[in-house]
Amino acid sequence: MRFIIDNKVYDTEKSERIIKYKKEYPLEGPLGLIIEPKYDTILYRTRRGNWFSVAIKSFDKKVAYKETNDTVKKLFKSLNEVELYNKYFGTLEEA
Repeated sequence: MRFIIDNKVYDTEKSERIIKYKKEYPLEGPLGLIIEPKYDTILYRTRRGNWFSVAIKSFDKKVAYKETNDTVKKLFKSLNEVELYNKYFGTLEEA
């Protein structure tokens, strides 16, 4: 599947699939309340080293988001993905 983000084409078929995880996406519900449903999200890395994620929302609607090195580092830390962090950003220091 292909997406246009910031005037560039991000293609899931040509990119490396890194990890599938659940992510909360804030959504304004009735009466202005903010709800945060969790959707399956897949992180990809392009051949040029750019990151993007694809959220699989209600009714199989797929939405793509550009990711930065910082957001991917935070994601790996929050998911405790030490091996992925080390692979893409260098080895973390031992305690």
